[in-house]
Amino acid sequence: MLNSNRATTCHNDPLDDDVCVILVLGKFVGAMLINPALGMAYEMPEGTILVMWSRLLEHFNTSFSGIRYSVILTARAKVVADFQTP
Repeated sequence: MLNSNRATTCHNDPLDDDVCVILVLGKFVGAMLINPALGMAYEMPEGTILVMWSRLLEHFNTSFSGIRYSVILTARAKVVADFQTP
């Protein structure tokens, strides 16, 4: 998935099967990743690669200025189940 210039509201990703890998690209200021349950905020500058349990942890990113892309790699639970079915 490719997100382009998008800040998000607090959510989790219930369809993700396992971890999610996020690659951040662009020239921007802001867009911290917030994990409310952990009480943590992460700077996410260009080139950041983050691995997280997006299904289990609510998260969102803050507003920003500039151009920002996030490439999100994950496996959806249904796809994984389909491969496990004989």
